[in-house]
Amino acid sequence: MAPFRSLARLSNIAKVSQYVDKVADLGRKNLLFRVDFKHLYSIWQLCKSHEEYKLGLIAVNHFYNFGRQLSPEGVNKLFVFSMRCGELEESLKLLEGARDWLPKPPDIDLVYGLMASFVTKRDYLSVKRVFKAIRSNWQMRLTAKAYRLCIEAMLCSDENPLEEALMVYCDSAVMGIALPSEVHALLLNCLHRKIALEPAKAAFYETSALSVRNRLGEECMNEGGYKISRATSPKITLRA
Repeated sequence: MAPFRSLARLSNIAKVSQYVDKVADLGRKNLLFRVDFKHLYSIWQLCKSHEEYKLGLIAVNHFYNFGRQLSPEGVNKLFVFSMRCGELEESLKLLEGARDWLPKPPDIDLVYGLMASFVTKRDYLSVKRVFKAIRSNWQMRLTAKAYRLCIEAMLCSDENPLEEALMVYCDSAVMGIALPSEVHALLLNCLHRKIALEPAKAAFYETSALSVRNRLGEECMNEGGYKISRATSPKITLRA
């Protein structure tokens, strides 16, 4: 079946290339300003590989050369296009540079998808980069979900996982973002394990655990009280 898949891939590349050539031809004829963006979107919809991604970007450049700017819908489609082609690093760069050349950043739900994709690849530092991009862009709304995804990723990272997670956790308090009870419980479990494993740093972990417990109590009171669900609590293996 591999040869057939290769033929299909080559056939799709040829199809995308043909459409991009049409866009280039319209540009040479000074007609591209009349072309609806839906034609660009249809090219992106066909793209699924690195080679096709590069062709899709060529089409974008032709539109930009004629002063055609992406709409908010176009930004989302560009972001999805890069992710569908497996260009996660490009998706991240698009997010990080959103303030420089895009009318708005991608929708936050799409950004969550990027974070989840990096988690699947165990690229936890890129998860943090995504979080920083959200944190630094005033057009993007900070949410408990973004903090949760970043905290869980930091707990799986190689260097100072618990300390990195606690920094993100403390930032959520500074920004006034209440977190799900499962996040507090997860950090408490990790802190208690560290207290037992690292007596030399027990005082730091005990102080941190006390802060987490106090905050959990305050947020429970603010929400009218709720119980921690063990069934839904995320299972994280803390790196040493």
